[in-house]
Amino acid sequence: MASIGKSTFLDYILGWVAAIGHRVIYWANQNLFLFDGPNIYHKDTSSAQPVRFSASYHDAIFLVDSVEPMGKHQLPLRLMQDPHLFIIQAASPNPAHKEWRKKRPYIREFVLNPPEEDEMIQASGLFSLFFPLTLTGPDFRLGLHGFTIAKDIKSAIKDYGYNMRTLLDVLRGNSAVVDGIIELRLTTLDLATFQRMLETDIEARTSGSLITSLCSQRPDQTDSGYLNSDTTSRTFAGAVLYKALLRRHGCSV
Repeated sequence: MASIGKSTFLDYILGWVAAIGHRVIYWANQNLFLFDGPNIYHKDTSSAQPVRFSASYHDAIFLVDSVEPMGKHQLPLRLMQDPHLFIIQAASPNPAHKEWRKKRPYIREFVLNPPEEDEMIQASGLFSLFFPLTLTGPDFRLGLHGFTIAKDIKSAIKDYGYNMRTLLDVLRGNSAVVDGIIELRLTTLDLATFQRMLETDIEARTSGSLITSLCSQRPDQTDSGYLNSDTTSRTFAGAVLYKALLRRHGCSV
Protein backbone atom coordinates (compact mmCIF):
# COMPACT_ATOMS: atom_id res chain seq x y z
CA MET A 1 0.00 0.00 0.00
CA ALA A 2 1.35 3.42 -0.95
CA SER A 3 2.04 6.39 1.31
CA ILE A 4 1.58 4.78 4.71
CA GLY A 5 5.17 5.16 5.92
CA LYS A 6 7.26 2.30 4.49
CA SER A 7 10.21 4.59 3.74
CA THR A 8 9.80 6.29 7.11
CA PHE A 9 9.89 2.87 8.76
CA LEU A 10 13.26 2.20 7.11
CA ASP A 11 14.49 5.56 8.43
CA TYR A 12 13.43 4.47 11.92
CA ILE A 13 15.34 1.20 11.59
CA LEU A 14 18.38 3.09 10.28
CA GLY A 15 18.39 5.52 13.21
CA TRP A 16 17.82 2.82 15.82
CA VAL A 17 20.41 0.33 14.51
CA ALA A 18 23.06 2.98 13.79
CA ALA A 19 22.55 4.50 17.25
CA ILE A 20 23.58 1.23 18.92
CA GLY A 21 26.75 1.13 16.84
CA HIS A 22 25.75 -1.46 14.25
CA ARG A 23 26.86 -0.86 10.67
CA VAL A 24 24.07 -0.09 8.20
CA ILE A 25 24.02 0.00 4.40
CA TYR A 26 21.17 2.11 3.04
CA TRP A 27 20.03 2.49 -0.56
CA ALA A 28 17.36 4.83 -1.93
CA ASN A 29 16.86 6.86 -5.12
CA GLN A 30 20.10 5.58 -6.68
CA ASN A 31 22.12 6.65 -3.64
CA LEU A 32 24.06 4.18 -1.51
CA PHE A 33 25.12 5.10 2.02
CA LEU A 34 27.27 3.24 4.50
CA PHE A 35 26.88 4.20 8.16
CA ASP A 36 29.94 2.90 9.97
CA GLY A 37 30.24 4.29 13.47
CA PRO A 38 30.96 8.04 13.26
CA ASN A 39 31.64 7.78 9.51
CA ILE A 40 29.12 8.04 6.67
CA TYR A 41 30.12 7.10 3.13
CA HIS A 42 28.11 7.85 -0.02
CA LYS A 43 28.11 6.54 -3.59
CA ASP A 44 25.92 7.58 -6.53
CA THR A 45 24.75 4.35 -8.18
CA SER A 46 22.80 5.92 -11.06
CA SER A 47 25.52 5.18 -13.61
CA ALA A 48 27.01 1.95 -12.28
CA GLN A 49 25.89 -0.88 -10.03
CA PRO A 50 27.70 -0.93 -6.66
CA VAL A 51 30.09 -3.82 -6.09
CA ARG A 52 29.73 -6.22 -3.20
CA PHE A 53 31.17 -5.30 0.16
CA SER A 54 34.12 -7.18 1.60
CA ALA A 55 33.63 -9.95 4.14
CA SER A 56 34.25 -7.54 7.01
CA TYR A 57 30.89 -5.89 6.25
CA HIS A 58 28.81 -9.06 6.13
CA ASP A 59 27.42 -8.27 9.58
CA ALA A 60 25.84 -5.05 8.29
CA ILE A 61 22.09 -4.61 7.89
CA PHE A 62 21.16 -3.60 4.33
CA LEU A 63 18.09 -1.35 4.02
CA VAL A 64 16.61 -0.98 0.52
CA ASP A 65 13.95 1.63 -0.26
CA SER A 66 12.45 0.51 -3.57
CA VAL A 67 9.00 2.08 -3.45
CA GLU A 68 9.70 4.28 -6.49
CA PRO A 69 8.69 3.07 -10.00
CA MET A 70 11.20 0.62 -11.41
CA GLY A 71 11.64 2.59 -14.63
CA LYS A 72 13.04 5.46 -12.60
CA HIS A 73 15.32 3.63 -10.18
CA GLN A 74 17.11 0.34 -10.79
CA LEU A 75 17.72 -1.81 -7.72
CA PRO A 76 21.34 -2.50 -6.63
CA LEU A 77 21.01 -6.16 -7.60
CA ARG A 78 24.66 -7.08 -7.13
CA LEU A 79 24.39 -6.17 -3.48
CA MET A 80 20.92 -7.57 -2.99
CA GLN A 81 21.99 -10.96 -4.33
CA ASP A 82 24.85 -11.15 -1.84
CA PRO A 83 23.75 -14.08 0.37
CA HIS A 84 25.72 -12.78 3.35
CA LEU A 85 23.80 -9.54 3.86
CA PHE A 86 20.66 -9.30 6.00
CA ILE A 87 18.30 -7.25 3.81
CA ILE A 88 15.18 -5.32 4.78
CA GLN A 89 13.36 -4.00 1.72
CA ALA A 90 10.47 -1.54 1.56
CA ALA A 91 8.67 -2.22 -1.71
CA SER A 92 5.52 -1.40 -3.62
CA PRO A 93 3.32 -4.24 -4.95
CA ASN A 94 5.31 -4.17 -8.20
CA PRO A 95 6.39 -7.81 -8.82
CA ALA A 96 9.61 -6.52 -10.38
CA HIS A 97 10.69 -5.43 -6.90
CA LYS A 98 10.71 -9.11 -5.89
CA GLU A 99 12.73 -10.60 -8.74
CA TRP A 100 15.97 -10.53 -6.75
CA ARG A 101 14.47 -12.84 -4.11
CA LYS A 102 14.43 -15.88 -6.39
CA LYS A 103 18.07 -16.61 -5.60
CA ARG A 104 17.75 -15.91 -1.89
CA PRO A 105 16.59 -18.49 0.68
CA TYR A 106 14.69 -17.66 3.85
CA ILE A 107 12.73 -14.72 2.46
CA ARG A 108 9.88 -13.41 4.61
CA GLU A 109 7.30 -10.85 3.52
CA PHE A 110 5.53 -8.69 6.08
CA VAL A 111 2.73 -6.17 5.64
CA LEU A 112 2.96 -2.70 7.15
CA ASN A 113 -0.60 -2.27 8.34
CA PRO A 114 -2.22 1.16 8.20
CA PRO A 115 -2.13 3.07 11.50
CA GLU A 116 -5.14 3.02 13.79
CA GLU A 117 -7.43 6.07 13.71
CA ASP A 118 -6.44 6.95 17.28
CA GLU A 119 -2.76 6.90 16.28
CA MET A 120 -3.52 9.30 13.45
CA ILE A 121 -5.35 11.64 15.80
CA GLN A 122 -2.59 11.55 18.41
CA ALA A 123 -0.07 12.41 15.71
CA SER A 124 -2.22 15.23 14.33
CA GLY A 125 0.38 17.77 15.44
CA LEU A 126 2.48 16.56 12.50
CA PHE A 127 -0.03 18.13 10.16
CA SER A 128 1.35 21.50 11.26
CA LEU A 129 4.19 20.73 8.85
CA PHE A 130 1.72 20.93 5.98
CA PHE A 131 -0.74 23.60 7.10
CA PRO A 132 -0.05 27.30 7.67
CA LEU A 133 -1.73 27.10 11.08
CA THR A 134 -0.27 25.26 14.06
CA LEU A 135 -2.40 22.34 15.18
CA THR A 136 -2.40 21.52 18.87
CA GLY A 137 -4.05 18.12 18.95
CA PRO A 138 -7.47 16.53 18.47
CA ASP A 139 -9.39 19.49 19.93
CA PHE A 140 -7.99 22.09 17.52
CA ARG A 141 -10.60 23.50 15.13
CA LEU A 142 -9.60 24.07 11.52
CA GLY A 143 -10.74 27.46 10.33
CA LEU A 144 -11.67 26.17 6.87
CA HIS A 145 -14.05 23.52 8.14
CA GLY A 146 -15.26 24.24 11.64
CA PHE A 147 -14.82 20.57 12.53
CA THR A 148 -12.34 19.23 15.07
CA ILE A 149 -9.22 17.71 13.58
CA ALA A 150 -10.21 14.35 15.08
CA LYS A 151 -13.50 14.37 13.18
CA ASP A 152 -11.75 15.51 10.01
CA ILE A 153 -9.24 12.67 10.18
CA LYS A 154 -11.83 10.00 10.92
CA SER A 155 -14.08 11.23 8.12
CA ALA A 156 -11.19 11.38 5.63
CA ILE A 157 -10.05 7.84 6.49
CA LYS A 158 -13.58 6.48 6.11
CA ASP A 159 -14.03 8.14 2.73
CA TYR A 160 -10.54 7.81 1.21
CA GLY A 161 -8.52 5.21 3.13
CA TYR A 162 -5.05 5.54 4.65
CA ASN A 163 -2.92 6.90 1.79
CA MET A 164 -1.16 9.80 3.57
CA ARG A 165 -0.80 11.99 0.49
CA THR A 166 -4.49 11.60 -0.25
CA LEU A 167 -5.43 12.37 3.35
CA LEU A 168 -3.32 15.54 3.33
CA ASP A 169 -5.03 16.73 0.16
CA VAL A 170 -8.46 16.06 1.65
CA LEU A 171 -7.59 17.81 4.93
CA ARG A 172 -6.40 20.80 2.92
CA GLY A 173 -9.91 21.04 1.51
CA ASN A 174 -9.06 19.55 -1.89
CA SER A 175 -11.46 16.60 -1.75
CA ALA A 176 -13.04 17.58 -5.08
CA VAL A 177 -9.62 17.33 -6.75
CA VAL A 178 -9.02 13.93 -5.13
CA ASP A 179 -12.45 12.74 -6.28
CA GLY A 180 -11.58 13.77 -9.82
CA ILE A 181 -8.27 11.88 -9.69
CA ILE A 182 -10.06 8.73 -8.49
CA GLU A 183 -12.59 8.99 -11.31
CA LEU A 184 -9.79 9.52 -13.84
CA ARG A 185 -7.87 6.49 -12.58
CA LEU A 186 -10.95 4.31 -12.77
CA THR A 187 -11.31 5.15 -16.47
CA THR A 188 -8.08 3.19 -17.09
CA LEU A 189 -9.28 0.08 -15.23
CA ASP A 190 -11.94 -2.38 -16.21
CA LEU A 191 -13.73 -4.31 -13.49
CA ALA A 192 -11.74 -7.49 -14.14
CA THR A 193 -8.43 -5.66 -13.63
CA PHE A 194 -9.70 -4.08 -10.44
CA GLN A 195 -10.74 -7.52 -9.20
CA ARG A 196 -7.19 -8.81 -9.85
CA MET A 197 -5.83 -5.88 -7.84
CA LEU A 198 -7.92 -7.07 -4.90
CA GLU A 199 -6.72 -10.65 -5.26
CA THR A 200 -2.98 -10.32 -5.79
CA ASP A 201 -0.06 -7.92 -6.15
CA ILE A 202 0.00 -6.56 -9.68
CA GLU A 203 1.79 -3.60 -11.20
CA ALA A 204 -0.63 -0.69 -11.39
CA ARG A 205 0.34 2.91 -10.87
CA THR A 206 -3.17 3.63 -9.62
CA SER A 207 -3.37 0.90 -6.99
CA GLY A 208 -1.78 2.92 -4.19
CA SER A 209 -4.76 5.23 -3.76
CA LEU A 210 -7.42 2.63 -4.62
CA ILE A 211 -6.48 -0.44 -2.59
CA THR A 212 -5.85 -0.92 1.13
CA SER A 213 -3.56 -3.86 1.91
CA LEU A 214 -3.20 -5.28 5.40
CA CYS A 215 -2.61 -8.37 7.49
CA SER A 216 -5.92 -8.84 9.27
CA GLN A 217 -4.82 -11.82 11.37
CA ARG A 218 -1.36 -10.89 12.58
CA PRO A 219 0.02 -13.54 14.95
CA ASP A 220 1.10 -12.83 18.49
CA GLN A 221 4.83 -12.78 19.25
CA THR A 222 4.41 -15.99 21.24
CA ASP A 223 2.90 -17.88 18.28
CA SER A 224 5.08 -20.42 16.48
CA GLY A 225 4.28 -18.82 13.12
CA TYR A 226 5.18 -15.29 14.17
CA LEU A 227 8.20 -15.09 11.84
CA ASN A 228 6.39 -16.59 8.87
CA SER A 229 5.30 -14.34 6.01
CA ASP A 230 2.09 -12.37 6.57
CA THR A 231 -1.10 -13.26 4.77
CA THR A 232 -2.22 -10.17 2.87
CA SER A 233 -5.83 -9.14 2.42
CA ARG A 234 -6.94 -6.28 0.16
CA THR A 235 -10.03 -4.13 0.10
CA PHE A 236 -11.42 -0.87 -1.30
CA ALA A 237 -9.50 2.14 -0.03
CA GLY A 238 -12.63 3.97 1.10
CA ALA A 239 -16.29 4.82 0.64
CA VAL A 240 -15.64 7.40 -2.10
CA LEU A 241 -13.94 4.78 -4.27
CA TYR A 242 -16.71 2.24 -3.67
CA LYS A 243 -19.39 4.77 -4.65
CA ALA A 244 -17.42 5.70 -7.77
CA LEU A 245 -17.25 2.02 -8.75
CA LEU A 246 -20.99 1.66 -8.20
CA ARG A 247 -21.67 4.63 -10.46
CA ARG A 248 -19.42 3.18 -13.15
CA HIS A 249 -20.27 -0.53 -12.93
CA GLY A 250 -23.53 -0.68 -11.00
CA CYS A 251 -24.39 -3.77 -8.99
CA SER A 252 -21.60 -5.74 -10.70
CA VAL A 253 -19.24 -4.42 -7.99
